Amino acid sequence: AWAGRSRFVVGELGFGTGLNILALIDLWRRTRPDDGHLHIFSVEAFPMPAHDARRALAPWPELADLADRLLAAWPRRARGFHRLAFPDLGVTLDLAVMDAVSLEPAPIATAGTLVAIAARVGTTRLIDNIILGDPDPIG
Repeated sequence: AWAGRSRFVVGELGFGTGLNILALIDLWRRTRPDDGHLHIFSVEAFPMPAHDARRALAPWPELADLADRLLAAWPRRARGFHRLAFPDLGVTLDLAVMDAVSLEPAPIATAGTLVAIAARVGTTRLIDNIILGDPDPIG
């Protein structure tokens, strides 16, 4: 979906363990365009402790290197917006720790696409429920 695009934005409701995001970043790092940038916006009202996420992510060893990096920057439970940048991968993750209902319309509008990603833990087809969005909706 991002073929021929240098910037791409994806929105997600329900960050959970981060598994869907890790699968997306893994696909991005394998297929991204040269100098491409992926911007992810995700919302989680009640983030789990990093040690619980580590345990939940353990069955996916192919994502272990990405999981380690994500867990090292885990936002804990501090309310508000958290930016996790992975410049070598061309990825920025903005995680809003709050109830999605309390979000102002502006962040949703600037994301260009806001997508609910259903948790599919226990399956090997992690990417097929991710809808990819508008490239560079903010200019």
